Amino acid sequence: MTLLSTRLSRCLAGFVALMIALGVFVVPTLAASVEVSPARPSVRVNTPSDWISTRISRGVQIKTRDEELFVWLEVYRDGELNAVIAEHNAYWKKEGIVIRGRNQQSEEKDGRIFSITQVDALWNGEPTVLYYMDLDLKLPSGRKIVLTYWASPKADQEYAARFEALMDSLTVTER
Repeated sequence: MTLLSTRLSRCLAGFVALMIALGVFVVPTLAASVEVSPARPSVRVNTPSDWISTRISRGVQIKTRDEELFVWLEVYRDGELNAVIAEHNAYWKKEGIVIRGRNQQSEEKDGRIFSITQVDALWNGEPTVLYYMDLDLKLPSGRKIVLTYWASPKADQEYAARFEALMDSLTVTER
């Protein structure tokens, strides 16, 4: 198992444990709060003050100023995940990312499903860090959440603590 997949597994396990223990996510203080989805469910995340957030059709794109790390948080309806992935695949192709394979890990707790898909990818002929985290929290609205993460290996290491804080800040509520 690679360092990345080990870290992702720990991230998934911690995320699942937090969800189960609290039922809702804890919000530590960071500089900027971003509303991913103002409708059902309400999804909010805190971002570092020097990161850039942009609204997209299903949620928000967050990136570092040096554009070495990108995060997309999107809320989607059941059956729309393939459309989200197809949109991302078109973007990857445009950016010159070559996808060589995928490895998915899933965990189910209390009926909720948490999945991480690690993507084996190259950008400009070099390895790049790319994965999806799909969250089916069995919300009354039936909506699900997908997080897409893309970073250079250097940025993945450099921004790891700030990204983990961002993930720890994720709050999901139904109105």
